[in-house]
Amino acid sequence: MHDAALWRAGDRLWVFWANVVDLLETILTSSIDLSLDSMHWRVESTDCATQPELAGERADQPLAPCQGSGAHGWQCLIRDPVIFDLQDGPLDLRYALVGEAGIGLARLSLKATEP
Repeated sequence: MHDAALWRAGDRLWVFWANVVDLLETILTSSIDLSLDSMHWRVESTDCATQPELAGERADQPLAPCQGSGAHGWQCLIRDPVIFDLQDGPLDLRYALVGEAGIGLARLSLKATEP
């Protein structure tokens, strides 16, 4: 796991993260049911939250392994997810893209009861 953001809705914890093994081209989301005893907490699902799709996001560039502390050049790379919960409004996922040269925004439609 590299770069994580957390969002809690009721008894569900959502974790937004990048997987170094995937070369950091995808922000994944996993959910955990917090109503269980903490000894039984398990990731129930992992899905893609967002990934570069457009040339301006460098989706047309080859993937490169993580360089550790920072990105170098304009790469097909997204990282550093942040969740903005706008209280009774949309839930936004913001993240660095293009090798930390840009900011992406994804509108999420998660519900506390979704597995």
